[in-house]
Amino acid sequence: MTNNSQIEKRAMTPDHVREVIESTIHKVAIDFEVGPLQLRDDTILLECGLDSMAFATVVVILEEEFGEDPFLASDSAFYPTTLLEFSEFYINYFAGTQ
Repeated sequence: MTNNSQIEKRAMTPDHVREVIESTIHKVAIDFEVGPLQLRDDTILLECGLDSMAFATVVVILEEEFGEDPFLASDSAFYPTTLLEFSEFYINYFAGTQ
C-alpha cells in the first residue's frame, strides 16, 4: 500500500525540487543580510556566505516545504559540500531519481 508522502514524492520533478532549494537559499541569504548569492552547481556551501545557522534555517524551511527532512530519513550521514551535491540529495529523495 502506498502512503500519501510516497505519492507526493513521486509527483515532484527534479526541476521543482531544485527551484525550491535555490529560492529558499536566496530567501535565507536576504533574511540573514548576506545579500544576493551567485549560485552555481560548484558553489561550495561553506564558502558562499551563509553560516551554519543560516543553513539550518534552509533545512528547516525545506522540511516544511517538502514535508520531511531527507537527512533525518537517511540511514547514513551525508555532508554535501557543493550546491549540486545538496540539490541531488534532495532530488534523489523527493523526486525518486535514485
